[in-house]
Amino acid sequence: MRQMRLGAVLVSSWTLSCSFHFPGCQVALKRHVSSSEAALKRTSKCTASVAAYHAAYVGSPATSCSRSPQMRHKRPGVRSQQQHRKPAIQCQASTSEQPVADKGFISMIKQFLQDQFLPVGLLVAMLIGSSAPKPGIQAANAGLQTFTTTGIFIISGLNLKRGEAAQALSAWGSILYGLVTILLITPLAGFVALRLPLHPPELAFGLTVFCCMPTTLSSAISLTQTVGGNTALALLLTVSSNLLGIFTMPFVLCQLLGASGSAVTIEPGPLLSNLLKTILVPLLAGALVRATIPAMARFVDNNKKKTSILSSMLLILVPWMQISKAVTSNVPVTAAALAATVVAGIALHLVFLAFNLTATAALRLGQTANDDGIGIRRACVLVGSQKTLPIAVTVLNGLAPQIGGSVGLAVIPCVVSHLVQIVMDSMLVSQWLKQDANMSGLKSSRLPRMAT
Repeated sequence: MRQMRLGAVLVSSWTLSCSFHFPGCQVALKRHVSSSEAALKRTSKCTASVAAYHAAYVGSPATSCSRSPQMRHKRPGVRSQQQHRKPAIQCQASTSEQPVADKGFISMIKQFLQDQFLPVGLLVAMLIGSSAPKPGIQAANAGLQTFTTTGIFIISGLNLKRGEAAQALSAWGSILYGLVTILLITPLAGFVALRLPLHPPELAFGLTVFCCMPTTLSSAISLTQTVGGNTALALLLTVSSNLLGIFTMPFVLCQLLGASGSAVTIEPGPLLSNLLKTILVPLLAGALVRATIPAMARFVDNNKKKTSILSSMLLILVPWMQISKAVTSNVPVTAAALAATVVAGIALHLVFLAFNLTATAALRLGQTANDDGIGIRRACVLVGSQKTLPIAVTVLNGLAPQIGGSVGLAVIPCVVSHLVQIVMDSMLVSQWLKQDANMSGLKSSRLPRMAT
């Protein structure tokens, strides 16, 4: 019964994450269409060659690869040559379309899985952990989680590029807005999240911790690049907020829990020490290796996709182990509570998006006499509205003594909210791209009128 209840959130999240509003999936669809068009061109080329063949040897055009009995009788001298050439032409025309179409569909699926490896992997991990928890419990007891957390932030350090982030230092107003929004304003939503009537209360606690997190390590940067925003600013805000968040987040979370009268009380000192050891040290170690070993930097830059998948695989293992442990606990979780958690994650991200869209427009961030600043504003909206999952899971693991053995239950709203923000922001990026395409079409349609 617990497996069926936990499965309810998986079905809802899977329906959202498989939406074809993903930019990566749109690219795959375009490749599929291009392969089908290529097959059509090859078929048309074959038809043209057959027509030329009939014109040269038969003396009249033809519309198919087969010849009528009258034509065979009319030119008996070239019959043997025609019989040798005709099957090759027929084979090429009849078999070129279907394999290419099948290959294009398979390529589309492979591209989708590569682009959305983390969301799909998290859903699969939740499903496996809830249906077969024994392997996850054994992995957690063997200390695998410490290895995965360290590996995630070493890879993050290896990908840090100081030169790219330094390019955005001139936009100091946008930097200040982004840091204040990520580290101070959006965590205030935790006051509401902690009071949500979710049962068990670990669900509300996990959502509260998620509100206090810095921005995502890669998703916001990737989406900013897709929509043509200021990628350098997104990178700088990501690096700085994650580094500063290690120091600010324990105190913000402590004050939030104390002001809300939560039954869970934490001391910021031990939590800060744990974050420095599990996040900052591996992150700086990876950055140091990149700075001192140029060959390693080149290897990471040339294999970005592989290192991203490796980092995602390590992250996927964490909720798999935690949810496996949660399934074996005796805390009841209803399908209604899981559905309410999904709705709460959607509402929370909508609030973040609405605030950032309104504030960036009202402040006219990045707007100058020569630049409308839309790239900077879009970067601030995406980076300021997302929260990182790896640090949230690390914090919850560090708070295990305070919240008991139900860390896996507190991880569930973090995973769900992470999936929700990826889906919703991908839809927002798709809408922005459509608006840009419409504006470009409108401007191009006005150009001839202006010339006249």
